[in-house]
Amino acid sequence: MLRSMQKTVLVLAALTAVAQASATPLTNITSGTAFIADSKARLLLLVGAEKYDFLRRELGHIDTLQNDRHLAAFSACKPHNCFVNDAIIIYDKFNDTLRVILHMSGKMTAYQEKGRLNTAYFSEDLRTVLSVN
Repeated sequence: MLRSMQKTVLVLAALTAVAQASATPLTNITSGTAFIADSKARLLLLVGAEKYDFLRRELGHIDTLQNDRHLAAFSACKPHNCFVNDAIIIYDKFNDTLRVILHMSGKMTAYQEKGRLNTAYFSEDLRTVLSVN
């Protein structure tokens, strides 16, 4: 009985942590590096620990594609290996949703939080980068 109660408490604690992480609005959107660091909880939930570490450690070159009142979008790549290992991170500020498109060793995987991104506000630069991916 005690063991099952302990398991229940642990499961409830884990679910609470997941709910809090996904409900955390992202506010530090001054640069791609700051965004990746400050959105750690949500990115971990979205892409997992291994791919989050890849984003943080391997993709050292980060550019801002768009950062306005609607969207924040960043491209990141591994220096000297950009065409094989890169990522695009898009945060829709109004819908509070996050999308990550990740290339690891040439293999593309896309991750999307709840809802959809409002593509009407994508800048020309962001549209161009997405058309290549």
